[in-house]
Amino acid sequence: MKELLERCKDEIAGAVSCFDRLILQGRMPILSYAEWMTRYLTKRGIKIFDFIHWAT
Repeated sequence: MKELLERCKDEIAGAVSCFDRLILQGRMPILSYAEWMTRYLTKRGIKIFDFIHWAT
């Protein structure tokens, strides 16, 4: 990115930079157990056999 900014500095009025990735660590206890996961999906109208498709 710096190379582009330096190469085109005469044509660029400004630049904004920020993080483009976030890493969240932790766990969701409600999804840690099969029974809870089944309830979570059922409440949202997702069949347990469709989980793989839903998760992607």
